[in-house]
Amino acid sequence: MGVVVSDIGPADGFALQMPLLTPVGDSHDGPDVGFGDGAPAGDRVGQEQDLFLREPAHFVPLLADLTWRAVCSLMLSVPSMWRVLGGFGMEKMGSISEAKCRLLAKIRELLSTAKRLIPAEVDSVGAGIRVLSALRGELYEDLNQIQHAALILDAAEWLDREVLKGKPAEWYWNPYQTGGSDEPDLQCRSKAGVIVAEATASPAPKGLLDSRMASTLEKMNRMAGERYYFVRTAAMRQRAETKIAKAGWNIQVIELQ
Repeated sequence: MGVVVSDIGPADGFALQMPLLTPVGDSHDGPDVGFGDGAPAGDRVGQEQDLFLREPAHFVPLLADLTWRAVCSLMLSVPSMWRVLGGFGMEKMGSISEAKCRLLAKIRELLSTAKRLIPAEVDSVGAGIRVLSALRGELYEDLNQIQHAALILDAAEWLDREVLKGKPAEWYWNPYQTGGSDEPDLQCRSKAGVIVAEATASPAPKGLLDSRMASTLEKMNRMAGERYYFVRTAAMRQRAETKIAKAGWNIQVIELQ
């Protein structure tokens, strides 16, 4: 399952530098490796080759470093490589039932916080506003994230039942945050292939949310695998279907109430 990470290349600040042989100094017991004496390039190459044949052990760290840099450059510049290797950018869900138990524990914790913040009585407007402000500060972000996570789990259950038919699969997700530019909310890997899904728990496609839906669907269209977009309301489903049809994308929209 998948790693999927943002496209990162030299233009984004990652550059593969191939170091030349430089003086090692006195940090080792063997002879220094260095060719800064102003010798012609051809002579230096010959000296390097001769030293490599006589003292290959001194070049092992350099070769290991060059190999690691080359691998990192390749993986960061080719996003699909992360999908092949799988799993690095997303949280492993485990079983769906276990994930639901963890989410229920978080919901109970949130409700306990709400009970602690709400006094038995509110005797003034000012006191009431202070309570509401405290509730918003403590709960607002978690409320949005929990609704998002709950829809992702409902989506996983639907996919397990309707698409996988109960066949074994590995699940990865971004439960409490939006995935990166190359990450879905949910990814499933099975012998049948890869499934990717996005989930939007908002009830109506208004204002900024409508433009976010468009960018989410566009992001999905670039992903490998079978694609699904899960929503809670008919209004969201209809809007998503309109955008998908107009753009000619291959994404299925599923409404889960």
